[in-house]
Amino acid sequence: MKVIFLQDVKNQGKRGQIKEVPDGYANNFLIKNKKAVYASPENISKLNGQQNLEAKKAAEILEEAKQLKNKLASTKTIVQFSEHVGPDGRLNGSVTAKEIADQLAKQFNLTVDKRKLQLPQPIKTIGLHEVPAKLHTQVSAMIKVNVSELN
Repeated sequence: MKVIFLQDVKNQGKRGQIKEVPDGYANNFLIKNKKAVYASPENISKLNGQQNLEAKKAAEILEEAKQLKNKLASTKTIVQFSEHVGPDGRLNGSVTAKEIADQLAKQFNLTVDKRKLQLPQPIKTIGLHEVPAKLHTQVSAMIKVNVSELN
């Protein structure tokens, strides 16, 4: 019997996959536990519609990430910080990924999740720094951060 998997089933199939399985297994386990449905023409067309919708959403998200990358790559997009500096030239405190994300929103109205910023350690020195950001699985960008001394 052909079924469409509604969720992943170990050693059988993944969500959205159409597969031939034994009748008893399909009726007594998969369909009964709502892990699969019969592969009728209506269900197959529903599946195709869902897959098309998911593909469109994924393409939109990718396009948004590319647009955000272009905005971040602009020469005008430099996040400015003014911090207190100690006598040794190091910051009193540090600039974290959360602060960078907040300043991006405040200065440029660009929303970037702090978890997407790949800052290995907080910035503790003055000067121009580049912070990598993974905006999407296929899109990465560099955010320029300028830390200056507060007068």
